[in-house]
Amino acid sequence: RERERERDSLTMLDAGSRFRVESVVSPLTPCYPLCLSQVMVTIQPGNKKIECVAGQSLKDITRQARCKIEYNCSRGECGTCEILVDGKRTRTCVSRLPAKQNVNIKVL
Repeated sequence: RERERERDSLTMLDAGSRFRVESVVSPLTPCYPLCLSQVMVTIQPGNKKIECVAGQSLKDITRQARCKIEYNCSRGECGTCEILVDGKRTRTCVSRLPAKQNVNIKVL
């Protein structure tokens, strides 16, 4: 019965969109929605490894890793928060983590 309640409670409606996220609970799988894939993030310098969720804010991830990044505009206009995500310049204040298995971030 407890598993049934967990399964029912994991069916949720995302407030910002019009789709329903369904989860399947089994004894062998962790309890998180199927559309949320786990991403292993490696942050340089320091070679910090953090497990995150695809679509998570890069600003939140860099804060979690205790990276010292300046934020000024929070709109992606000024470029003070730029980092390299898999070699590509990205502004953390407006970007999300890509849905890949491994992501390399280099703080400039």
